[in-house]
Amino acid sequence: PGGSVKQDKIQIPFGLNANNDLVHISEAEKGGSYKCLSCSTVLTAIKGQKYAHHFRHYTIVNCNGESIIHKAAKKIILEKMQITSPNGECIHFDSASEEARLDEMKPDVLALIGNSQLIIEIYYTHKVDDDKKEKIKKANISAIEIDLSELSLEDVKNRDSFWLYINDPNHIAWLHEATPPNKVTP
Repeated sequence: PGGSVKQDKIQIPFGLNANNDLVHISEAEKGGSYKCLSCSTVLTAIKGQKYAHHFRHYTIVNCNGESIIHKAAKKIILEKMQITSPNGECIHFDSASEEARLDEMKPDVLALIGNSQLIIEIYYTHKVDDDKKEKIKKANISAIEIDLSELSLEDVKNRDSFWLYINDPNHIAWLHEATPPNKVTP
């Protein structure tokens, strides 16, 4: 049908502004200066009538666009400083960091809740492998995996819809529940 907006695959819904803050395409200014979360090259905001609004690389680059969703999810979790557990409880973080080294692992997000640690893994294209699961269990650190593998264009239509998807306990599973919770020693 003529005049309809084409919306089939997820393109680039997020970029970074000059302050390295996450910006959704719905918040972006046409012609504004943004960069790619994955490759750090310049992005252009495409906000026309024919296609769903999205960012596009200003120049042709070999960039893995799939990692943009992965990185955007980590950034939003770090902004919110909370996540819902698989049982539906809200977990607020005292602090959190991304890609921190921990017991021969590099979790997507490592959160500190009181004296306990929580590993947060994001599954968009690759689930946590058995080797990493074993390392998590051996370290006895609670860990969850957020499944974004079924994400649709509608789920990333704006920042709020993306956060609701990320934070939905139906998309979150325990990789390991530490018993008792792993305590951080000073």
